[in-house]
Amino acid sequence: MKIPIPTIEDFPADRANCGNCTRKGGYCPRSKKDKRQHNGLLYGFGNQITGIIYRCINYTGPFKK
Repeated sequence: MKIPIPTIEDFPADRANCGNCTRKGGYCPRSKKDKRQHNGLLYGFGNQITGIIYRCINYTGPFKK
């Protein structure tokens, strides 16, 4: 059975996450800085998706505390 990979659109809209972050520029895991991390996804060996970034220490947006 193949498990569907979550996307940024699957994150809850009422909590701080990559889906509602307003950060532009600077360090951001959504930007493609290298082959192992971009667009909110983490890639492992063989370019396989191994995880997704949910909480980010660089979050800016409506739910920043």
